Amino acid sequence: MSAEQTKTAGGYGQGEESAERKKTVVIIGHGTMAANGLRLIKSMGVEVPLVIADAADKGEDSWRKSFVKAARELGYVDGETLLQPNFPHSPAALAKLKEINPTLILSLQCQKIIRMPVIACAKLGVVNCHNAPLPLLRGCDPFAWAIHDGLLKMGITLHQVLDEGIDNGPILCQRHWPIEKTTTAYDLFEESLKLADTLIKDNLQLILDEKLAPHPQEEHFVTYHPMHQFAYKLLAMDWTLPVVTLSAFARARIFPIFQMPTFQLAGRQIEAEKVEVAAGVQVKKDVEPGTVMALCPLTIAARWGALYVHKVRVDGDQFDTNITEQSAQFAEKVGFGVGEKAS
Repeated sequence: MSAEQTKTAGGYGQGEESAERKKTVVIIGHGTMAANGLRLIKSMGVEVPLVIADAADKGEDSWRKSFVKAARELGYVDGETLLQPNFPHSPAALAKLKEINPTLILSLQCQKIIRMPVIACAKLGVVNCHNAPLPLLRGCDPFAWAIHDGLLKMGITLHQVLDEGIDNGPILCQRHWPIEKTTTAYDLFEESLKLADTLIKDNLQLILDEKLAPHPQEEHFVTYHPMHQFAYKLLAMDWTLPVVTLSAFARARIFPIFQMPTFQLAGRQIEAEKVEVAAGVQVKKDVEPGTVMALCPLTIAARWGALYVHKVRVDGDQFDTNITEQSAQFAEKVGFGVGEKAS
């Protein structure tokens, strides 16, 4: 790819940074990725003169870190070096960006679409970190969709933002890791945070030095999921589903902070926290879907196979059914045994 071909609307590839001007990065972001990213980038010696956080960030950590709290702890001042506009392209934010004229704007889980006036404020435009192996899984809820869609590996991507499209810009770099038989949406979320730091640490300076050539996404591989498309509220496990489908259904919804898939045993609601297709387990034709076949690990018949339910919760108590003692305690607490039927 020639130097001319690498030029973009955002300015990436448009010549050498002035020797008199230090390269700077503005972060627009939200949550743990942005909080961790800010600390990491500053530890790398890269100047971050401004951070733009989501207006809804109250400055307190919850199940995820607060970007605002992290920025304040690092000395950023509200209204000056820390902004919380309703949109990154608000007049105050744009004025500040134009004043700073950063080398690069880095989007780390920004909650809003980044508009063209923002992209134009930085010499190298905007680079976004997306939790997916682009061009697969553009859009929302990639952790759930990765499992639902049957991906064998997950990824995280740094890509250019050239326009107001959704995750469609040229790819700068990616990291991949396998999706295992027991991998849950929450597992993918946790791993993505670790690899986001690695991706930034290994590649940010290369991006600032214009040493990473972007390559277009292959459009024939694109998948896209818009906001609110994934049915998170559908949590009841249907044992009449093919076991592979049921496993994907459950694992895509296991995100303990918010919800876990559920089923009924002896009239009690059980939450499934870790499941796996019971490879090699033979289910006879006369065994109905939902029948408990074994207690350790908890093995329940489905269509065309059986499902191991390795970890469960009931009334707030967690049990690992791979451990004989815990499996027995769980069965006693709920009041069921082999042959009982789940629903």
